[in-house]
Amino acid sequence: MLRIHFSAADVLGTRISAAPDPLWELLLSLHAAQTVGIAGTLRAWRTAVRGKLAPSAALLWPLARPVGYSPDFLTPTAGETDLGTGLDQLVATSTTKLRADLTLLAKRARLTSWMTDLADGRSVALDRLRAALEAYHAAAIEPFSEVIRQAVGLDRERRAATAVAKGLGCMLTTLHPDIRWDDGVLEVAYPVEQEVHLDGRGLTLVPSFFCQPGPITLLTQTERPVLVYPVDRELAFGALRGHARLDRSLAALLGKTRARVLYAIAATAPITTTDLARAVGVSAAGVSQHTAVLREAGLITTVRDRGYAVHHVSVRGRSLLIG
Repeated sequence: MLRIHFSAADVLGTRISAAPDPLWELLLSLHAAQTVGIAGTLRAWRTAVRGKLAPSAALLWPLARPVGYSPDFLTPTAGETDLGTGLDQLVATSTTKLRADLTLLAKRARLTSWMTDLADGRSVALDRLRAALEAYHAAAIEPFSEVIRQAVGLDRERRAATAVAKGLGCMLTTLHPDIRWDDGVLEVAYPVEQEVHLDGRGLTLVPSFFCQPGPITLLTQTERPVLVYPVDRELAFGALRGHARLDRSLAALLGKTRARVLYAIAATAPITTTDLARAVGVSAAGVSQHTAVLREAGLITTVRDRGYAVHHVSVRGRSLLIG
């Protein structure tokens, strides 16, 4: 059982990431790729990527086993960052942390010679890890980025509505069937006993496309404690699969990046320019240019809220997306 202890300050500091965390999606997709008997959307995903992975993916399998402990240093971020920034943080992991995490892994599995070099903080090993993760992401994650963003955006919108209408406790307990809220303690069915005291830091909820079968967290919490939980994959996957031709047409009409901006706004609205830039993976200045064009075309609306530009998809924009 995982027990997360909340104070009043932690309740107020609980938030949901506005976009998928690329490093958590990398790790959890590696788990999914190795899970025996996986079904549904994740099975379709695994079939789609089979044979497309670079040989360097073989480095990652023993590092991110589907059952048991995976090193915490693989997921240093707590939502809402781009892949490059996340990988920068990963390869900057201290040798002390690398050695501690891989020593824990060695108690459960045999380390390869490359992983031993990684535990020693050797730059060559870290560079190989980054290159392997980048190649894996390009083949296994990037082709499905719109599906992933859509699923996370729909989930976040639903959670926010639940929190407003029924309160945070109700929202937390509906994250997964194996969660319950008991007098300030969030109890999660978990393969090991773990106690997490938030101590005023709040909790960042990270919705994940690849998380399965239930929520997951770090063994050692950082200054931003996280709980990663699975979203409804079937809804978003079916919706976007049914509009594959529309996706291509929109990309041809608007440009690939601008089409992604429109999809991201529709999935996560209301959304600020900063959050939108993180969701799409471009600069805030670039997003501002794209939103200006979309606004002039009547596909989105933008309002100012406490100094922030907040974007919504318009009726015309939603009609275009629905087709």
